[in-house]
Amino acid sequence: MKPDLSQLFRKVTIVGKKVRRFFLVSLALFLVLFVSGCYHPVDEKKSKNYYYNSLKTEIRYIPLGNSFELGNTKVDGVNLETFQVIAEEYAKDKNNVYFQHEKIEGADPSSFSHVCNLAVNGFLYADKNNLYYNQVRFKSFNVKTIRFFGNESCSVYLGDDDRVYYAGVGYDLKPIQPIPKADPETFKAYALGDNSVYSDYAKDKNYVFYDGKILNGADTNTFEELSPHIYFKDSRSVYCNGKVLENVAPENFTRINNSCYATDKKRVYYYCKLIVEADPETFVAIENTGGQCYAKDKNHNFIAGSIQK
Repeated sequence: MKPDLSQLFRKVTIVGKKVRRFFLVSLALFLVLFVSGCYHPVDEKKSKNYYYNSLKTEIRYIPLGNSFELGNTKVDGVNLETFQVIAEEYAKDKNNVYFQHEKIEGADPSSFSHVCNLAVNGFLYADKNNLYYNQVRFKSFNVKTIRFFGNESCSVYLGDDDRVYYAGVGYDLKPIQPIPKADPETFKAYALGDNSVYSDYAKDKNYVFYDGKILNGADTNTFEELSPHIYFKDSRSVYCNGKVLENVAPENFTRINNSCYATDKKRVYYYCKLIVEADPETFVAIENTGGQCYAKDKNHNFIAGSIQK
């Protein structure tokens, strides 16, 4: 029996059309997904976080352009014609200001501007009415009389004409909080360095403060910086990291050769740590190599406050 070649040809043709249709549909779907998944930076010089989709119909917030590991979020409600990047984490259009992908409620786009950076992850902005810390608005702050303590251009201690505020230090930044009982007219903060925004110690005519809180027992009239940022003292005590060094006479306390070590002639300290094994009479600070702080006395060699073995 001979095979029906015409019927076989029809079956092959039908299968071929289905395969071709499937291929074309798959290709179209791939192209749609590929095109829609391509993103272009809005303003790469200002931010690596804001992107147009390929058709420029929406804005996406993609941290560092890494959507696979860091996410890809649509910025809702954007006016595309007026959208512009302000900084790494900020953008605006004619209607709103955005922090990352969220609207900053109440922010005025026309007057919104950068004030300073309190840390890598702490940004201070202002508009004509309010102060903003990242995306948080401070309605009670008088932005027209803003000032900084410790560093005139930017500091974690800041104030207006009525109050003093504290913003925290380092990566453990907290929302800016008013400091109860602080007097803005006599307030002084001790910056960590000439250009540093960080200050932990501060004082006014009535109190001494550490990390924005009253340092109980400290005498504001005699409180002073004994060594750049490490040690402070008043007429009664020596302070390190906001705590009293026990049984230390402030009049005898000195830093050893501008090193990591200090002494009150009876004891030796490595920053805030008492070195029990050290002999104060023969103790010598040698060098500070790679932050290790070498020293020696008649009995031991020390590295970073511990006996070197």
